[in-house]
Amino acid sequence: HPDWLNRRRDGQAPSVAEPGYLFLDPGNPAVQDYLARMYSELARRYPQLDGVQLDYIRYPVSPTSEQDYGYSDQSRRRFQALAGFDPVAVTPADSVRWARWVGWRQAQVTGFVQRIRRAHPTLRLSAAVFPDLYEAKLKKYQDWPTWLTAGDLSFICPMSYTTDAPWIAERTAEMADFAGARPVYVGLLLDRQLPPRLMLDEITAARTRGSGVVFFALHSLTDELADLLRVGPFRTPASVR
Repeated sequence: HPDWLNRRRDGQAPSVAEPGYLFLDPGNPAVQDYLARMYSELARRYPQLDGVQLDYIRYPVSPTSEQDYGYSDQSRRRFQALAGFDPVAVTPADSVRWARWVGWRQAQVTGFVQRIRRAHPTLRLSAAVFPDLYEAKLKKYQDWPTWLTAGDLSFICPMSYTTDAPWIAERTAEMADFAGARPVYVGLLLDRQLPPRLMLDEITAARTRGSGVVFFALHSLTDELADLLRVGPFRTPASVR
């Protein structure tokens, strides 16, 4: 289904900033129907399933507005029928029309999140999101504040992949304000090239307002860091439900 691919305005599909990745277009109803059927099949086949994590629930990373995504033929036709103009011809210089085009793409992702929530009200539903509001909403069209305030997510996992502990604390606090009673499990990046003790500072920052942390990815967990975690932030066994 090459017509399902998410494309730049020049028609190319491969992600510029994420080499080797191809993305499906959230603005294509056939894509949403296919993915929704997959989640329904999981829930039907595995009734003991506790929940689903929505990863890559966004548009591709776009270094510039000229390299952003959403310009498949299907999305262009659907948007033009609604707005009266082809989004290929629009740039951020035309702020009013650009805002409408941004909002439409946000709505495609948000609509899918809401669709999965409505179809599976008892499943725990979470999402991996970009913690910076500007990047998430205006570059990835990932309006996670709306998902949280509307109650679509059971919890959220910001991808705070940085070594800047104060930044992690600040972004986590922002997300906690949106999340209310819902947990914020902060994603931290494991990197074998960095001093293991740096991760301890990141965990402390995440825990100031976060509900816990998750690591990406297991293959980068060194024995030295595992020992530090065991005697440090994770010295108390976690409760398991």
